[in-house]
Amino acid sequence: MTDPIAALPVATFLDQLAARTPAPGGGAAAAVAAALSAAAAQMVVSYSIGRKALAAHETFLREAQTSLAAARADALDLGTRDADAYAHLESLLRLPDDDPRRQREFAQARDAATDVPLRLLDLALRLADIALALATRSNPRLVSDLAVAAALADGAGRAAAWNVRANLAHEDRPGRRVSIETRLTGALERLATTTRRLETAAIESLRTQAAR
Repeated sequence: MTDPIAALPVATFLDQLAARTPAPGGGAAAAVAAALSAAAAQMVVSYSIGRKALAAHETFLREAQTSLAAARADALDLGTRDADAYAHLESLLRLPDDDPRRQREFAQARDAATDVPLRLLDLALRLADIALALATRSNPRLVSDLAVAAALADGAGRAAAWNVRANLAHEDRPGRRVSIETRLTGALERLATTTRRLETAAIESLRTQAAR
């Protein structure tokens, strides 16, 4: 089992990511990007809770803080799961096609290696949605940090999608392949739209602040 990402110092994780080993890899990197997105959005919320000007949004802000904390933990957990899933799949791919262990474990390992990054993509979408909802309900002085959170969520989601595509190379069920590819297309379009909406709102907010 891979060391839990949440327990690793940043430098140690980066060393492990850079090493010539199957895992951690792109999936874990995508997960850390999602966790960074959640943390950046949490910072915006932390600077917004308790402000008189945002009193009408206090309940929403506290709910967002709870959701973001859970999302950050989930992202790191998915990163560890992704590393473990790919390491298992990669170990089976090294075996001959007729090896009993490969025949026994391959289908489940292949599905796990695809399902984990799909879950991360869903998480990235939730993070982008929260960031967009915060755009008009949080401290406007931190709107650029909110845009950073959205950009990180967008990158995490797109990175997760690439990991899904890579693992689909081992998918031999046409129906499942088409279903997942359709899901990817829809999710990425929604993610891009949400990110653009937040970027537009952030630019308008910065211009308004500069004009004062």
